[in-house]
Amino acid sequence: MMYRSLFVVLALMLVSGPATAIQKMTAEQLAQQVYDRDIGNDMKSQGTMQLISKKGHVRTREFISMRKESDEQRKLLIRFTSPKDIDGTGFLTLEKNNSSK
Repeated sequence: MMYRSLFVVLALMLVSGPATAIQKMTAEQLAQQVYDRDIGNDMKSQGTMQLISKKGHVRTREFISMRKESDEQRKLLIRFTSPKDIDGTGFLTLEKNNSSK
């Protein structure tokens, strides 16, 4: 019986501990943690975009996004894969990193 009570207390502490810590964090602190997180040096993702007109007409675009980062700059390439009329169209951005001079 004692072990069961101890288990329940520990389980409640684990569940309520992180929630309490999150509640004490301000929006500014959370935003800063997101900004400061390690995002690595490269990334590849696949996504879908929906363009909706005022009349409710939906156009869907599928794309692949690739990012490569060095000390000097960040490169981002977005390449559309669907629909067929824009397949292969790309958008490249080169951004100078703040740390470089």
